[in-house]
Amino acid sequence: MRCALIIAIAALQAWLAGCERRTTTTSETVTSDGQKSQAPPGVDAARHDRALIRFINADPAGKPRELWSLDTRVFSNVPYKGITAYVDVPTKVLQFRVRETDGPDNLITAREELFAGRHYTLIAIPRTDGTSILQKISDDLNQPKPGQAKIRVINATPGVDNLDLYRAGSNKKIEKGVDADASTGFKAVDPGVFEIRPARQPVAPRLTNLAVEANGFYTFLVVGRAGDLDVVRIEDKLNAERASN
Repeated sequence: MRCALIIAIAALQAWLAGCERRTTTTSETVTSDGQKSQAPPGVDAARHDRALIRFINADPAGKPRELWSLDTRVFSNVPYKGITAYVDVPTKVLQFRVRETDGPDNLITAREELFAGRHYTLIAIPRTDGTSILQKISDDLNQPKPGQAKIRVINATPGVDNLDLYRAGSNKKIEKGVDADASTGFKAVDPGVFEIRPARQPVAPRLTNLAVEANGFYTFLVVGRAGDLDVVRIEDKLNAERASN
């Protein structure tokens, strides 16, 4: 009976993941360093049974990385803190491999299931033991309410725990206790300025003054090591006139 219940719950979770809303418009991504890219609507990708993925290299010690899907090289020469544009890939359980650019050896091997029309961010994250993992995060780009934004925190550091997200100039926590390898979902907030405060560590200037404007999705990706943290600010926006509400 218990086994049947576990199977039923797993099936329900998979069904819900596949039924998350797909974008009906193109989206634009702007990164901390001003790079811009466009992604097609999720509904268009779904018609061809494709999913949309992008890749981030969060390893401060490594060389540029490349991401393979089975025998296809999807991204190459992605530097530390680099983020690619979205590309479409088949919708099924895929084996992903991360290598140094043009390197012969797999640094990470991971099997991930993707659903049609969904956006995903794949992040190569270092571990304290010198290995790395590939973290898959679903990008639920469900349009915020008018006048609001959505924000989330991804902790891609090797072993820096307990990151708290605050509205700047206040003691109001928006997210708390985000440990290494962990992430939060998008949370609706009013526009403003935010900052990330590591527990028991001084706030680095690079983790403050994180501006958020209305109608956007903001990902704060914390990278680096204790004492030398940085944050990659990723802004995604939909075409408001055609966005899925």
